Amino acid sequence: MDETQAREGHHPVEPGAAAGGPDPRGRPRKSRAMWWLLAVVLAFLAGFGWQYFRAMQIESRLERTEQELAVERLRVGLAQAAVAAQSGDFEAARRQMSTFFTSLQAQLGELPPDLRETGEDMLLSRDEVITELSRSNPRSGDDLYDMLVRLRLSLGEAPPPLAPATTDTAGAVP
Repeated sequence: MDETQAREGHHPVEPGAAAGGPDPRGRPRKSRAMWWLLAVVLAFLAGFGWQYFRAMQIESRLERTEQELAVERLRVGLAQAAVAAQSGDFEAARRQMSTFFTSLQAQLGELPPDLRETGEDMLLSRDEVITELSRSNPRSGDDLYDMLVRLRLSLGEAPPPLAPATTDTAGAVP
């Protein structure tokens, strides 16, 4: 190569290459690089797909667990109110039932269909239940217990055990 060709950037033409045409050795390099790039992209997509699938499974389990927790809180709130009313603490039972009804109303759309129907029926009796508790009506404890039984049955659970009947032994002669 002479000096003028080197300054102008000309390189001697190698055998088998057309003058001014692409370098035949460049194609395999570009092709190989494209295959590597494709392999990296596919590996990334496979990893991303796997993680996305796992995230969706975990999200589904989390939603189910949150729903079960909400139902359990409703059941416990109703049970606490029933116990308070049956033990004569009507004001605590009234506050508990007010919280129960507010929670039930907020979560009604997210409940399973069987429980949603039972919840709607319970909400219809809201004013009556709160009024009975405000008046310290002894019958309200039994009404709350009946509501608890309906709730447990709609969840597919067995009803809570009945409290043993109290017998009046004060007037009995041993």
